[in-house]
Amino acid sequence: MRQKVSSGCVKLLRKETNTKTAGIFVPFDGRIALLTIFQNLVNPSDEAQISVTLKVHGTLVSGTMIGMKRYYEEVSKKLSGSVRAKSEEELSYVKKELQKLFDMIKQPPSKKEIETNDNRYDHIILKDVQIYIESAKVKASHWVGKKDSVDGFVLGEH
Repeated sequence: MRQKVSSGCVKLLRKETNTKTAGIFVPFDGRIALLTIFQNLVNPSDEAQISVTLKVHGTLVSGTMIGMKRYYEEVSKKLSGSVRAKSEEELSYVKKELQKLFDMIKQPPSKKEIETNDNRYDHIILKDVQIYIESAKVKASHWVGKKDSVDGFVLGEH
């Protein structure tokens, strides 16, 4: 009898906590539903951002969550600025090819693609990152991690 009541409560909880955020259905995953909602709001946006500190397999990762388009634009600029070549012609060619590549991949999937192809945002993208490993602090311009690897989070940076 107790198991049936618990099972019914879980089904009711799942039904009531499934949400539709920015036109995207976010199923309750029993873990970190609020982080998923933030991720689905920020990832397709050009300007939205949220400061978070994540616990990922015991490591703290702190930074500002940004969207994938913004991430690819920022990484494209950094990579383009660091390219070296033997000639100006070769440098120009490599930079143009990199720009074409980043222009193709920086576009987030449309809402229709997300709904029909199960093409959800499975990764969290952070900028201005600080990673705390034991007593050391490592700084990085960007960090990309799987949402499913996050054990916990707090809003704001550490």
